[in-house]
Amino acid sequence: MPPTSPKLVTGPPCELISRIDYLRDLLKNLLSSLPKDLPNSHYQFYLDLESIDLCGYFGAAGHRLEIAFQTFTLGKQPLVFLQRGSCIDDLPKLLKLAVKQMSDGERENFRTAWIKHLIRAAKDSGAKIPAPKCKAVALTTDSTNTDPALLPAKKAKGAVMVVDDSESDCEPNTHSPSPLITPAIPPPAPPPRPNPPTQKTTESTFAAFGWKKASPEEVKAQWRKVREENEDKRKEKVADDERREEEKKQHTQELATLRKRREHERKAAAKDTDIDAASSTSGKSEITSETIIAQERHDRSHSKPPSI
Repeated sequence: MPPTSPKLVTGPPCELISRIDYLRDLLKNLLSSLPKDLPNSHYQFYLDLESIDLCGYFGAAGHRLEIAFQTFTLGKQPLVFLQRGSCIDDLPKLLKLAVKQMSDGERENFRTAWIKHLIRAAKDSGAKIPAPKCKAVALTTDSTNTDPALLPAKKAKGAVMVVDDSESDCEPNTHSPSPLITPAIPPPAPPPRPNPPTQKTTESTFAAFGWKKASPEEVKAQWRKVREENEDKRKEKVADDERREEEKKQHTQELATLRKRREHERKAAAKDTDIDAASSTSGKSEITSETIIAQERHDRSHSKPPSI
């Protein structure tokens, strides 16, 4: 029977999913001093079907994250979370949905470009997962690896006297016999294995992008700046809507005025046409009557008297 080829893994690797789950746990433990669920929040995490058709899942997810975190306004400032609450619960769901539809190369680029920095931003914003309460676990080892100093002391047994009931003339053995079962002497514990040297991994960090860790004061100042910018944008939008509504009303009034003026001009032109037509008809009638009278006079003047 020929050997079967191993099945290809089509989904995202478990390591990538575990990093997203780690980010989810961090987001649940952000600082309580951060504002919660702001009304005009940019933290809206979803995928637009039109963006998916144009850019794919990699481009659509990156575009949505750029809008949510306003990266075009950060400049060289670090990426941080400015609020907490249910508004960021959809972020891990968006990341999982996007990486499931990406290719292997896109997943690696997305992990380097976004997932690592989102985890770092959550930590810089004060997120810290509390340590779980661990129960003491008893370690069991073989008897050959047991340290005798850790074993409980055994109660020493007295010497055993062996009575010889044989009828021989030999003198009884006055020496204490050796015990039948002697405790095994454990061998010395093996020396601990040396830890393998840790290899220095080259991972992209905030320093590679010129970013630095933000202090709580900088986080508050940045949040205040974003809130002021949102308020200014809201006021500009309200003013723009009012201006458009006023222009729409003026345009409607101008159209109504122009329509009335054209209707008045049309009626005036029709009236002038009727007057011109009536004048032309009366003039023709007068000319015809005068022509007939003149013809009759001419005929009478040239007519001969009847002969007698």
